[in-house]
Amino acid sequence: MAFIADPSRRLSNTMTRFVDFIRRFTTICSFGLAVMAMAPPVVVAASHGGVSVTVRAGYTLQVAAFSSRAQADELAAGIAGTWVQELRQEGRPIFRVNYGRFNERSEAVRAQWSLEDQGYKSFIQQLFS
Repeated sequence: MAFIADPSRRLSNTMTRFVDFIRRFTTICSFGLAVMAMAPPVVVAASHGGVSVTVRAGYTLQVAAFSSRAQADELAAGIAGTWVQELRQEGRPIFRVNYGRFNERSEAVRAQWSLEDQGYKSFIQQLFS
């Protein structure tokens, strides 16, 4: 969060307090997104002078990832409640097969147990706006 540590950038008192609040309760992941550890499952965004902060929007379970849309669609068709998310990684498309959308991490954990009972491994992913 170089923009917070940079003393040459002046923020309004309100924005400074907001950024300090976010900084106390966040972890910066490798993608540079701010993830609020204890936030309610809503999207919160603020910007000031080119500085923006985005907070998590919920959870999903990632079941698999493929380089082919056809493979992702084939797996998704076999598991009710899944959806395919297209991302780019190093300029290449990646198709994630995700299961459900959950407001609380505990809901995602219960769904993960259910998927394991059906023979599918997964891991919990946070959704961002």
